[in-house]
Amino acid sequence: MGGEGWGWVDVGRPWDVLRANRMAFHDPEYRGVVEGEVHSTAVLEGDVERVYIARGARVGAHSVVEGPAYIGPGARVGPGAHVRGYSVLLGDAYVGFASEVKASVLMEGARAPHLTMLGTVLWGSM
Repeated sequence: MGGEGWGWVDVGRPWDVLRANRMAFHDPEYRGVVEGEVHSTAVLEGDVERVYIARGARVGAHSVVEGPAYIGPGARVGPGAHVRGYSVLLGDAYVGFASEVKASVLMEGARAPHLTMLGTVLWGSM
C-alpha cells in the first residue's frame, strides 16, 4: 500500500500508528480478499470490498466484520464478536466471544478475550 499522495508518516507514537492505519485503508490500491475460514452465519458488511481475511484466519459463528478491515494469518474472531471498520488483527491475534474491536490495531498475538470492548487503541506489544 502506498499509492499516489500517500507519503511518509512518522509512527513514533501509538496514535500515529492508528492514523497511518486509517490512511492505508484509504489507499486506492488496498483491496480485500477472503482466503481464510468464515463461518456460514458470520456477516461481512460495510465496505466489504476492503475486508481482507488472510489464509489461516478464522471468523466464528454469528460474528460481524465491517470493512475496511484486515484479519491476518492465524488471527481468530470468536463467536458473536464484532470487528468494526478500520480494525487490524495481525497474525495470531484473538478477539473473543462477544467482544468488539473498533478502529484499532491488535498486534501479533494480542488478545481481546470474551466480553471485551477495544476502541481506537493499539493493543499488544511491538
